[in-house]
Amino acid sequence: MIFNDFEKNIDQKIKKRGYSYFQNGRVNSIEEVETGLWEAEVEGTEVYNVSIRTDKFEIKYWGCDCPYDMGPVCKHIVAVIYAMAKEMEIEKKQPDEKHNTKNSNKKKIEIILKKVSKEELQNFILEQFKNDRSLINSFIAYFADLIDGDPDEKYRTIIYNLFKSYTDRYGFIDHRKTQRLVDSLSELSSKADQIYTRGNIPESMVICKIMIEEIPLLINNADDGDGGISSVLEDAFDILSRIADKAPPLLKDELFQYCTDEYQKEKYDQYDIDDRFLDLIPELITTDEQEKIFFELIDKQIEIEMKKDYSDYSTVRLICAKLEYLKKNNLDSEVNK
Repeated sequence: MIFNDFEKNIDQKIKKRGYSYFQNGRVNSIEEVETGLWEAEVEGTEVYNVSIRTDKFEIKYWGCDCPYDMGPVCKHIVAVIYAMAKEMEIEKKQPDEKHNTKNSNKKKIEIILKKVSKEELQNFILEQFKNDRSLINSFIAYFADLIDGDPDEKYRTIIYNLFKSYTDRYGFIDHRKTQRLVDSLSELSSKADQIYTRGNIPESMVICKIMIEEIPLLINNADDGDGGISSVLEDAFDILSRIADKAPPLLKDELFQYCTDEYQKEKYDQYDIDDRFLDLIPELITTDEQEKIFFELIDKQIEIEMKKDYSDYSTVRLICAKLEYLKKNNLDSEVNK
């Protein structure tokens, strides 16, 4: 949809209602958060979140978390498009105005934080929690490191609350909020990487394991069309692969047991995560018993796959995994078999 001609492509009733919302000042907090990505809040029956992505003069994507389902564009999106046009016009005439407004708000916040007491700030935060449940989840996720206790429970809490903080009232995370969720999850995987680099391999492994276990259970409720959440899972496996290379024997054995157990769980099938386990397990084999377990696991899975329709790809993938291990360990007679 071309930005300058958007009115021609929208139902006249929706256009009229959207323009009325814009004229009546119902569009709040409009901001170009990154080049071409606009976000705003619109006051309707409730406060709705709208995001619009543009590329030069074309509107490429729009989304609103209101329940409207009678067409592709709701009045809240139309109101924001009008507000965007106004912002762009202001920027042309006064290019520094938007920048100065942001700086002004930042300075105000800095002044308040210097003057406000700890007790006043705590009371304000607690009051906000009463009105915004998602804020509680964001707060817990951000400061979960400060919670004493079992690392396993701590990182599960972080991931659960991250997903909850971006979930709408229908239990779904839209495309715009999924992008924010991916940023937060990426920070967690970066933390696992940093902890690994500092030599704390056990805690780094815990973070990666929790991400691998929990994210597949939650990803179905998010619009991950860009594959961002899946890429975070890839990062977790990459770190585990590096851990496999340097972990001490007992930790390596623990990771081998973990991967063989998790590989057999159905929850990983639809995201090809089981293939990542299949890549990782051979790197962890250090004993004849583990090698035997690996081969038995492959043979068992081949039997399962052979009973399914369209099993050729999966079966060949399993056979290749076995061949790669045999070649790597110079077991030529087994390779020829």
